[in-house]
Amino acid sequence: APIKQENLGGTKILYHITSVDSAKKILASGKMLRGKEGTLGAGIYFAETEEACRVKTRFEGVTIEAEVFVGTSLIPRRDVDFAEVSQMTYKKLTNDFKCHSVKAERLENDPHPEYCVYSYEQISIRRVWNAKGEMIYERN
Repeated sequence: APIKQENLGGTKILYHITSVDSAKKILASGKMLRGKEGTLGAGIYFAETEEACRVKTRFEGVTIEAEVFVGTSLIPRRDVDFAEVSQMTYKKLTNDFKCHSVKAERLENDPHPEYCVYSYEQISIRRVWNAKGEMIYERN
């Protein structure tokens, strides 16, 4: 199969950088909502470190540290896989692939893997800080 799966087990601590406005909405609702589109479909994207996020987002913003349920990850291997994954939904991922997240490796010469989930229920926010490093939120 061109697409492989990797059982990462349970949760991983991952990072996401967003705008101040989006961070306020996320903290007010307690939910991180899916973007409209992306390489891995309309999902919520994370990286393994804050530094890796900076490479991907290319803007200063608010950093969210979260426990993300990645479970079994679908790993696209070729362009044809990415074409399919770009239309991914939570339902398709769980029903067709029996996976919970997508993990993309080496996107656009970026050495850092990227994770994408499609449901806010997979995300538990731990800490949030601004570009100056000031803590905005910390879970008890």
